[in-house]
Amino acid sequence: MSRWFLDCASTTQPYKEVVDTVADVMYNHYGNPSSIHEMGQDAKNIIENVRNQIAEDINCEPKEIIFTSGACEANSLAFTVANKVLTTKLEHKSIETLCKDITHFNNDKYGNVIILDDDILGENGCLVSVHAGNSEIGVIQDLAPISKFAHRCNNIFHVDATQLYPECRIDVKELGIDLMSVSAQKFHGPRGIGFLYCKDGIELKPLIGGSQEDGRRGGTYNTPAIAGMGKALEINRGVMHDYVNTLIRFNRDEIAKRILEIPDVHLNGPELGANRLFNNLSVHIGGVKASDLVTLASMYGIYLSAGSACSSGEAMPSSTLKAIGLTDEQALSTIRITVDETLNQHDIFAIAKILKGLIEQLRES
Repeated sequence: MSRWFLDCASTTQPYKEVVDTVADVMYNHYGNPSSIHEMGQDAKNIIENVRNQIAEDINCEPKEIIFTSGACEANSLAFTVANKVLTTKLEHKSIETLCKDITHFNNDKYGNVIILDDDILGENGCLVSVHAGNSEIGVIQDLAPISKFAHRCNNIFHVDATQLYPECRIDVKELGIDLMSVSAQKFHGPRGIGFLYCKDGIELKPLIGGSQEDGRRGGTYNTPAIAGMGKALEINRGVMHDYVNTLIRFNRDEIAKRILEIPDVHLNGPELGANRLFNNLSVHIGGVKASDLVTLASMYGIYLSAGSACSSGEAMPSSTLKAIGLTDEQALSTIRITVDETLNQHDIFAIAKILKGLIEQLRES
């Protein structure tokens, strides 16, 4: 049976070159990077090379890159800078649980942030935190005006770039970003590794004690995973980068065209254009419970999602979908399809045909 993984917003298959890099470093470069002997310094050099690589890519200093276990930890570390937060109603679960004093931006029906005069926090050291690209409905935020707003009152601007980077380039200086969270597993890197960009001068409160990362994030370095993240970034920045992104968008659009022609199937979030993550399709399907469709589709080798991976197991309607005006029924009938470049035209025809049949089956049951 064919298998089609259409849940790439939750994780991605590591590139073969990434797996090879992780295995090589794990087996041949296993010295502790904190040791001063040759093998330790060999491992340290691998880590610092990746740190320099990331810093050059996002236009910051290497010392401003802090390696973490992923975006959730990076978000948690970023949130130690303030006790008051202004964010959106469309954020990842790891954001909403990090602070008790949270105020929300307004947003339009597509999920775009609306900045109002009364959104001003009015005190120094508060945190303004937004996603660069939303994992559920695909909206890409216009970060520049949000950054300008945040700094108007000397507040700190944090961006969760997990879904957008490195598919889209982000220059932290140009955009005025103070803190930025990234996870390698979203761009074909290893799981369990990511980083936090932290602008020089911003004081974090360590979550894990230790001397690593200048005392900001303790614990023995995961050298193989860091090396794998560097390899994934290298591939993403290769000569095929633009072609691959175009292919991903084409695959998404071809599936969308066939799914949206099914009666009573409606697009969630922005139109399929520049303001949307190019791998993302979110639709609500009249007369169908999303969890039933996800379960049934998996029996046919189609792996999609009923929401973000961190909330899709819950019976409650998604707060993101509610924030853009969907009813409980519409939210619970929403599926998310997120694709990569591996699909071909035959795959797309087969996926659409199977999903159409399953939707008809569920409506009749």
